Amino acid sequence: MSDRDHTQINYVFAATALSVGMSLGVLLSHLLWRIDYMHVGSGSDNEANGVALKGVAIGLSEQTQATLDVSAFRDRIYTYDALDSVLDASNRMGRLFDKIPDDAFPLAVGLIEDIETRMAKRRAVEVLFTRWSETEPVAAMDAADAIENRMSREMAQRVVLSVWLKADFAGAREYISRSPDDKGRERLLRHAIAILGDDSPDQAVALVMTSTDPVMKSRRLPKLGNAWGRIDPEAALSWANEQLNEPDMRSQFVADVVHGWALERPVEALQYVRAQTEKDSDHSQELLVEVLRGWASEDPASAVHYILKFDTKEEQLTLMHAIAETLSSAETDAILSWTGAFEGQQREAVLAQLIEYKIAEDPAAAAMLARQLPEGDLQAIVFADITTAWAVRDASGASEWLRSLSPSPARDSAIIDFAKNTIAVEPGLALDRAMSISDPQRQTETLTALLESWLLRSPKDAEKWIADHSWDLQR
Repeated sequence: MSDRDHTQINYVFAATALSVGMSLGVLLSHLLWRIDYMHVGSGSDNEANGVALKGVAIGLSEQTQATLDVSAFRDRIYTYDALDSVLDASNRMGRLFDKIPDDAFPLAVGLIEDIETRMAKRRAVEVLFTRWSETEPVAAMDAADAIENRMSREMAQRVVLSVWLKADFAGAREYISRSPDDKGRERLLRHAIAILGDDSPDQAVALVMTSTDPVMKSRRLPKLGNAWGRIDPEAALSWANEQLNEPDMRSQFVADVVHGWALERPVEALQYVRAQTEKDSDHSQELLVEVLRGWASEDPASAVHYILKFDTKEEQLTLMHAIAETLSSAETDAILSWTGAFEGQQREAVLAQLIEYKIAEDPAAAAMLARQLPEGDLQAIVFADITTAWAVRDASGASEWLRSLSPSPARDSAIIDFAKNTIAVEPGLALDRAMSISDPQRQTETLTALLESWLLRSPKDAEKWIADHSWDLQR
């Protein structure tokens, strides 16, 4: 049989492979080349790690042939799969698939499933479909869609789209829109949106709007709006006004755009928001908060400095409260500096709110801030909250903080909360701290309740503690 006949028959089998799920065409092609191989002399290819390839005719060694020797190619796959190093196997598999002739791409797809090493299989898919999509993206995507293994299929689809979308966005979008399978179309949309999201959010948004899945829109648009706001907020806002007819969706998208805008150019974003005040004061106030929150997450000092330029203390205080959760992550010295711009109850209110948010992440820092509150009901509430949260994480640390406080009703209340929260796990520590309550009546009531609880759970330990502290208890 002539070389030309070999080539023509091989392409027939390759086409058959695509039409019937690869298996039959690949099998027939394998048989043909296996027969032909019987007439070919054997050879060897010594690898760097000493693993010797079987004595086969390798059609892709140094010079790429116009056809693919399936049998030899498969033997090379098996050899690489047997390597001890997964990384080495993956690198060699990538080079192997990089040598495949362009006209043999369809035949090579059927050989991917022969690869057992997962990383090597991913590498083969990446190399093969990257090359194919650069010249024939439609054929490459059709072949990717026909792969039976889900992981390999989706990997191939993402690879093709990553090349195709950048080279010909309109063509890729048209292909996706014409997909007859609803689930398949939505899957391609998800891949495409993920690929475009960071660098080309405008194109990603255009694809999102073609989806029939409302959940996809609600999940994807916020992130894309934020990304678009970082790159080109004016275009994003213009698109929202023209394309989003549903008021709530448009308002949310605009807020996401402005938030992203504020992360990159906060002053411009704030100027835009302030300009909207006369048109819609309520909405502009929401946008202003979004801008300041985004700015504060990157540069809290600058955000607060801007807030303090507002005309009235009431406006300043309102905005400080609105972004307090974001500001609470700042250092204690910075927080004290910011709250120092207010006086009296205004200062106490904003400081207390910042402390409340800070308790969850850093109760010790919150405790330092709480010392700045004057004695009174507010201080007592804050002390109690700090103690409760801190005792769960570090009972010893909370106990030391309580011990360092000057005697006061707020301190007594915090000690009582601490003792109640720790008596079950640290009874000795709870009772020792309760002994320091300054109010005699509250001390007696607390100690009695704690000891009764401990005696019910562990009478021997409780009785021993009472005996060791009998003199202190009698005073």
